[in-house]
Amino acid sequence: MNRRKIIIVAIIVFLLGTGGYLLLRRGDTGTKGGGIFSSIFPTSPDVPVNPPATGGAGGGGDSGGEDGQTAGSPKRLFQLTQTAISGSVAVSTSTVRYIERQTGRVYEISPEGEGMKRITSTTILKTTDSFFSPKGDEVLIRYEQAEGEAKLQNFLAHIPSATSTPLELTGAFIAKSAGFAAGRADDSLFYLEKSGNYTNGILTNFKNEKRKLIFFSPFGEFNTDFPNKDTVILLTKPSYSAPGFLYSINTKSQKLDKILGGIAGLTGLLSGDGKWVYYSESVNRLIKTKFFDILSKQSQDLGVNTLPEKCVWSRIKNDVIYCAVPSLIPGANYPDDWYQGLVSFDDNIWQISLGTGETSVILSPDFYLGEGTDAVNLSLSPEESYLLYTNKKDGTLWSYKLK
Repeated sequence: MNRRKIIIVAIIVFLLGTGGYLLLRRGDTGTKGGGIFSSIFPTSPDVPVNPPATGGAGGGGDSGGEDGQTAGSPKRLFQLTQTAISGSVAVSTSTVRYIERQTGRVYEISPEGEGMKRITSTTILKTTDSFFSPKGDEVLIRYEQAEGEAKLQNFLAHIPSATSTPLELTGAFIAKSAGFAAGRADDSLFYLEKSGNYTNGILTNFKNEKRKLIFFSPFGEFNTDFPNKDTVILLTKPSYSAPGFLYSINTKSQKLDKILGGIAGLTGLLSGDGKWVYYSESVNRLIKTKFFDILSKQSQDLGVNTLPEKCVWSRIKNDVIYCAVPSLIPGANYPDDWYQGLVSFDDNIWQISLGTGETSVILSPDFYLGEGTDAVNLSLSPEESYLLYTNKKDGTLWSYKLK
């Protein structure tokens, strides 16, 4: 055998030996996926997976599907609209009201997609957001104005009862404002308005009567929420590049308290009883979500990561929250990139109980649809028998029967 053949044989033996060693090493460590080359050139994935559910209804296992349904079982997921909406509310177990985004018309439909009826004849083009009163008979509509005028207009409207003929939407305009929040327990409304160099926080109702100043500040960049009749929430505009702060205002005493602060990308959602905040922060281009106990000032991590904007607290069981949780979270600047539409999620709907620590997947939309859903604006019917959400991908309204 000449020298050249010896060298070639030696190289082949070396490669085979190295490959065999790596395969055996992979088998010993139990590493999943990647093959030989991932052992030679290790990679760090940028899409963390949320953990599997720890139990509960619809958590998988022998239930027949990730949402707990088996073939032939009653339908539980319903598409309520074919077009985008700007807001919705479940006014009863049998009725959902919503506003069509492009026309501003108000419609009624059952939570199972039956008996759709147009309530109003008034057309308001290019609505962006709609904030309903809990009973669904009053609404604040924000819409884009014609070019050259104020970008957004705000219209407080009374919604007539359903009749055989659509009726005119009546109401009044209010001044251009920086943010709105509708009370979840009554017909209260809170909004921010500019006054000289200050931003005023106004407490009023859907007729804009008995206005009451409960807050003012030289700083006006806040997101607002109104989780119960005694508490308004102010959240500094969230960004990965800036520390965020979350405050509460007592609507009676007008006392301002800081709940959380100095957290990059902070977003948060206060429970209806005011005891918990579900909050997220931006960490290494990912999302980290925790529960904050306001009384003990301690945080609890249940390992389920999402943005609080994709959640709703139960009002019947105060320690239960429903959330749209991404299956995968790509590395990005959160929440900015998601707000701007640069990142989109494919969600499962989870039920999380703080009392027991139990987490359960109750719905996987792509199980039915064959495509992902980026769920936002979650809400519950009064008896919490239905969960409503909007698909951020196309703005359509959906309903899921919980019981």
